[in-house]
Amino acid sequence: MRSQAFAVLPVLLGLTSACSKPILSSGAAADPVPTAAESDTHVSIDTPRTDATPVLVELFSSEGCSSCPPAERVLGDLLDHPPRGTRVLPIEFHVDYWDYIGHVDRFASAAFTQRQKAYAQRLGASSTYTPQAVVDGRAELVGSRAAALALAIEEAAKRPHLRVELTRTESNRCHVAIGATSAARDHVAVMLAEVVRRPATKVERGENAGTTIQHSWVATRLVDLGEAGTNGEVTSGPLTSGRGHEAVAFAVRITDGAILGGDSISMD
Repeated sequence: MRSQAFAVLPVLLGLTSACSKPILSSGAAADPVPTAAESDTHVSIDTPRTDATPVLVELFSSEGCSSCPPAERVLGDLLDHPPRGTRVLPIEFHVDYWDYIGHVDRFASAAFTQRQKAYAQRLGASSTYTPQAVVDGRAELVGSRAAALALAIEEAAKRPHLRVELTRTESNRCHVAIGATSAARDHVAVMLAEVVRRPATKVERGENAGTTIQHSWVATRLVDLGEAGTNGEVTSGPLTSGRGHEAVAFAVRITDGAILGGDSISMD
């Protein structure tokens, strides 16, 4: 299903079977960024670095949409088996405009709906729908089209990317460092998503009634850490930790919303 046309408001990003619906405008205040005095020493990262190019794939999804589970399986497959030379950073952003059908999505957020709406404006779409995949903030397509999505990831990886390194501090904050010249970092903001890895939900009502949905990486919160500054570094506030939790940070060009690089780290 595809939505009706709608008028969109300017929003800073920091959006063939499909479900869709007109969406409501909403916003979310960014969490405060700690000062240098508040941040602590960061510890070494455990995840090994490779030469693979990280590509951010955002999937706008809903547990109330029957077209979404196949797309979430595609995203999970791409996480496990990314196109050659790439490292897929998957984030499911669950929208809230399908909750009225009968099943209230426990991961849905009006802020994520707003993010999709902002993408619709910037990418020239006249409507929003699920499942919608956005690759590195530049291209959108139906998220269940596995071959097309893999090709979009390969194309995105050909573009120059900034090196983004994410480390976890002893107090469960995340330190983000962008390895580039100050000129390359100009007008670049850092976003951080807290995600849960591969949760499952038993759905009892709505289009997916009677099924258990296996998700990939589902966002629970998205934080704007602001611009990285002259040294290319920024630190988050305390994050949720525990089994199955992950943090994904990515650099966003403020002028057009393009994703310039990213990294992830386990918060287990």
